[in-house]
Amino acid sequence: HSLYCLNCEKPVSERDVYCPGCGQAVHLHPITMGHIAHDGVHFFLHADKSIFTLAKALAVKTGTVAKEFIEGKRRKYFSPFNFFMIVIGLVVLSMSIFQTFEKENANTQLQLQAIAAQIADPVKKAKVLSLMKRQTNAMFFIKKYSNVISMITVPLLALIFSLFYLKGKYNYAEHLVANMYSTGFTSLVMAFIIIPLSSSGNLYMLMIAMGANILFDIIYRGIFYCRFINRPGAGAMAKALGVSFLAQIIIMVLTFVLMFWYIISGMSGLFN
Repeated sequence: HSLYCLNCEKPVSERDVYCPGCGQAVHLHPITMGHIAHDGVHFFLHADKSIFTLAKALAVKTGTVAKEFIEGKRRKYFSPFNFFMIVIGLVVLSMSIFQTFEKENANTQLQLQAIAAQIADPVKKAKVLSLMKRQTNAMFFIKKYSNVISMITVPLLALIFSLFYLKGKYNYAEHLVANMYSTGFTSLVMAFIIIPLSSSGNLYMLMIAMGANILFDIIYRGIFYCRFINRPGAGAMAKALGVSFLAQIIIMVLTFVLMFWYIISGMSGLFN
């Protein structure tokens, strides 16, 4: 056996279990399929630090998870960034299974062509067709790339909450950690409940699913932040729910403004 760590090349002894320099195991075995399978199971199911343990903690303890992670319990919980990115991947997978964006988009394009064919004026026809095409593109983007929107909104959510809790003990980066956890959990609910419910094609069910998703997001994030800030009382809960509601409104208004700007003018000619 080598007297040096195979990872950092620092001296080790036969009695060492882990390298004192980098922490890697001293006695390594050749990689096999069993080793890979073990790592995969350990990644998801390890009792002390798995994505399922974290999801359960976020459901039961909500904001206490982020509070404990920030205050030093880094090995107790799954990394907020890794958790967030895995959940975004699950949202993409769920949408690819339950949604048919390409088919819907193709049908919409055919409908646009049929509508444009009824307009005699070529200038007016081109203008209407361009307007309707951008409207279709905007709806298609929001449906298919909701994961991208979630990634963009997390820093904005962190900014909103950090401003309302400016006198608190947490800085912007710590608010960012909190919102990666909270948004990751609400996105997990969306991937496994909201998206399947809204895939029936029934407009009534779609509206109910969307409304339930927004309401759940507001309530969960409010409870999450009240526990994260760790301020007991009805007043603290009311503030957290109010900020959560306001944050949701700001994001919805900003999304609407950007959509309207794109549909009307292609964002002043930036996009066709």
